[in-house]
Amino acid sequence: MILPADASVVRKGVRAARAIAIRYAMLRVQRFGGDGRRQIVNLLLTGAVVGTELDDRVGYAAEACTGVTLLQLRLPDFKAPLSRGGALPQAVIIAHSRRLERMRWLTLTIGALAPTERF
Repeated sequence: MILPADASVVRKGVRAARAIAIRYAMLRVQRFGGDGRRQIVNLLLTGAVVGTELDDRVGYAAEACTGVTLLQLRLPDFKAPLSRGGALPQAVIIAHSRRLERMRWLTLTIGALAPTERF
């Protein structure tokens, strides 16, 4: 599936029925504050998979930052190999660890900037 920039990929309040793998480009995970301003809380790059992570997060959504190419899988088809054990669950844990490290680095980098330097 190919979507244009700013297209909604995961709508806020809608439970996931599929897993979405980013084949090319970037998604932003965001929410809107009480004052109506958008707060970007995560950036997902090529290779990332969005499944049920946003189901329990009230008000969060994911949109395309740029034109994006996605691969969609039915959620049961995505989860079945993970429940069988083996190398795949271990690879998923490693991928999540890398994502956490990247988010830590982004947080430190943004925190080091003056408010006027932040985008």
